[in-house]
Amino acid sequence: MNLKLKLGAVFLFLLLISAGCASGPLGRLMPHIESMSLAESYFGPPSSSVPVQGGVEHEWLLDDEASVPGQEVTERFLVGNDAQGFPVYYERTRWVPAHRERRFCRLRMLADAQGNILSRSMEGNDCAELLKRPSTY
Repeated sequence: MNLKLKLGAVFLFLLLISAGCASGPLGRLMPHIESMSLAESYFGPPSSSVPVQGGVEHEWLLDDEASVPGQEVTERFLVGNDAQGFPVYYERTRWVPAHRERRFCRLRMLADAQGNILSRSMEGNDCAELLKRPSTY
């Protein structure tokens, strides 16, 4: 019995780790996108569309490099707890020079002939970058 409980906990931990970007804002938005017209309003036209058995698979792809300017970054480390049990953190600020950063996200949606979304999948850490941004903030 105890072994089953441990295996269940390990499986749950691995499942949570594999969720990746599914736990972010886009992961919470995805189940509510039920049609291609709604998907295109959020992501623009798809990068590619391929007819498959049962519908059309649409793909939005982000795979590029972006310049990140040099900036100060504050890092925070948990060092323990105080006498009352509250967490105690150590913070340090360091300079990160300008660099190139790779961004990647692949978003796929299978739609039927009427444009209803049948299935969806995401991979990559930069899926929020696929969202169309309003021109003014």
